[in-house]
Amino acid sequence: MLELKGYQRRSLRTFSEWEHALSRARQEYEQRKSALRQAGLAPSADDTNYPAKAWAALAGGEDTDAGKRTHIDRFDSAGRSIPHICFKIPTGGGKTLLGAVAIERLGMQTGFVLWIVPSRAIYTQTRKALWARGHPYRQLLEFASGGRVKVMQKDDRLQQGDLDNYLCVMLLMLPAANRRKGKEFLRMFRDSGRYSTLFPREDDMAASEALLETHPDLETNANGTVKHSLFNVLKMQRPVVVLDEAHKAYGGKGADEFVSAVNRLNPRLVIELSATPNAALSNLLVDISGTDLAREEMIKLPVEVSAVDGNWTETLARAHDRLIDLTATAKQLEGHSGRYIRPIGVIRVERTGKDQRGSGYLHAEDVREHLIGQFGERPDSVRVKSSQKDEIAGEDILSPYSPVRWIITKAALMEGWDCPFAYILVMLDNTRSNTAITQFMGRVMRQPDARRTREPALNRCYVYCWQAGVDESVNAVKAGLENEGLTGLGQQVQSTGVLAIEPRLIERRDQFRDRDIFLPRVLVRQGEGWVDLSYERDILPKIDWASLQVPDVGDYRGESRKTPEKTVSIELDDAGISTKLTRRRAIADTKSVSLVWFVRQLIDVVPNPWQAARLVTGYIECVRAAGYDDDQIYVDRRRHVDNLRAGLANEINTAAREIFVSK
Repeated sequence: MLELKGYQRRSLRTFSEWEHALSRARQEYEQRKSALRQAGLAPSADDTNYPAKAWAALAGGEDTDAGKRTHIDRFDSAGRSIPHICFKIPTGGGKTLLGAVAIERLGMQTGFVLWIVPSRAIYTQTRKALWARGHPYRQLLEFASGGRVKVMQKDDRLQQGDLDNYLCVMLLMLPAANRRKGKEFLRMFRDSGRYSTLFPREDDMAASEALLETHPDLETNANGTVKHSLFNVLKMQRPVVVLDEAHKAYGGKGADEFVSAVNRLNPRLVIELSATPNAALSNLLVDISGTDLAREEMIKLPVEVSAVDGNWTETLARAHDRLIDLTATAKQLEGHSGRYIRPIGVIRVERTGKDQRGSGYLHAEDVREHLIGQFGERPDSVRVKSSQKDEIAGEDILSPYSPVRWIITKAALMEGWDCPFAYILVMLDNTRSNTAITQFMGRVMRQPDARRTREPALNRCYVYCWQAGVDESVNAVKAGLENEGLTGLGQQVQSTGVLAIEPRLIERRDQFRDRDIFLPRVLVRQGEGWVDLSYERDILPKIDWASLQVPDVGDYRGESRKTPEKTVSIELDDAGISTKLTRRRAIADTKSVSLVWFVRQLIDVVPNPWQAARLVTGYIECVRAAGYDDDQIYVDRRRHVDNLRAGLANEINTAAREIFVSK
């Protein structure tokens, strides 16, 4: 049985109160219209607008803002008033679930529901849910209709028997409802043989005229017959319209035009689901904030933001270390409680196209190769998600059998995808625009199983930014939360600091301002001629790598951690005598010092892996000699890598300088 959260129950209670008020207002309108008709009079515009009266009737309600805002009026192409309300639900709060429950609360056993989504990604996600009979969304619709649901796409055949006997739910992409798009989106306005039983025969002019008297706003052909189009089917059936992610439709320049397009469908009711509604176009019935979701343990908080200086590989290294720690913590959690979580990192890069590599931008394959080659990730654990390459399509990422640990993308995951196992967001593109962080924040916010864990590290999410200062990164994350409707959570964004060095422009002094400056070239003899000096070709091969010494360990202070344990109980039965033995056994823990891992971190400083292994081995022996065990070394492994890199780089630079001077 599906258990709703407190804010969801509160939202649906408000919806039911509004629906009852709307029913009473509609009944009063029908009674007044009948009385006016008998008196030979027509209803006034105020009489016709019964949704506004229902809205005002909720003024002062405990759990709603209805009546506290001016009602936004809408009318269809036949001049009828359209009831429409909006659920403001942040990302991760279950907007689609509330839409399905709202349909169930309407008590629709038969009829037509038009479910409009804004993008291909959300269309695919919603279609998968509505078509699966075991999914909660589909089960709610089955319950409402008594098990008679027909889920459709716009090109499916629809007959009168379907409408009379089934609750028909049609999934439609947002552009298809608006004529300003290309020919592909005009198909719903064309004649089609899929709806033949819903219209008179083309040669039955009398029946067409009678139909037009009942529905004068239907579109006709040049000869006056009614078009057998999906558009006309919708106008006649007056569907309940569910507008999912409504802010996508109402956020651009064409918002008013889209509203008109929906109004022309003659809906009997419009239910908008939005994280950031447009107050000028939507009647906000329910307003759920980020704190409501946090209170119900729906999202990961706080958000830790790190802005890393250096190149992109250092940013990725920090995120990789975090994922290792989270994975180890998740295994401890599984050992203690049996709860399975596999933390995943989402990486945003600048390019993903197969022909875009080597163009001066960071490509998905560059990051993939680094994760596999430098960090030792398994090839099947790193996936790319783009418009050209979808390596996670059809895979159940939440399954214990899935190996996925990293997903690299550019824009393909901006919407329609939020995985509760996604804990880390790594921004390796130009995050100074802040737009990317804003659009991606919702991808890592959802809490697994919508309940917190006993491990604090698994209750929060992490953002790593490259080429950005910590202040602007924090502000971008806060903007991202607002963009996802997660209001009231700004104080939950925490900065872990930054090692950024801001560039400073140094101007020429006045006496040198107008002088030409000549930059010398450093050449080296090669055969009979001269070539530009190459550090990799002319300096590095001449360094005596065997002479490099282990850097000084420094003042190391590790953090001791006790090995987690679990209780194992065994019952023995010997000649009718039962004996219970209880032992505590250490949980298998992968936290150990890996020579290969250390060597991979040094390969760009010490190109010879054998010499790197020698130096790492000597360094670790020094740390152990200082009285620290492998667990403590593991906890502070990143500090040791930084110490090794800095110390060896100094030695190598000194040796390279001597070689250069000797030339």
